[in-house]
Amino acid sequence: MDVFISMMENNGNNYSAMMQWLKATFSKIPNEYGNILIYATLVGPRPDEACQSINLIQTDLDNYLKKDWMTLEHYKYPEIFIRRTKKAYISIINQEVIELARSCKNCG
Repeated sequence: MDVFISMMENNGNNYSAMMQWLKATFSKIPNEYGNILIYATLVGPRPDEACQSINLIQTDLDNYLKKDWMTLEHYKYPEIFIRRTKKAYISIINQEVIELARSCKNCG
């Protein structure tokens, strides 16, 4: 684990570098587009899946969100989220993340 951490830190691919890049990028673009990057960072899907997820929040939230658990149910949309190499079944979110997604521009 120490070797892995050392490689990541020496290569500039660590959490701090990612956050610096995100803050710098967010400050240069309109918020409604920067919020897409924030959403993707918080939820963790691939870029295309992040856009699809935002679209589902904006258009089909009642079917996509399990309100009592505050989970996005990606498995209901297997053509988008269930892939050969990376499968996303659910994401745990809160109301702030939903509002963030609602404030995003359509990235499709």
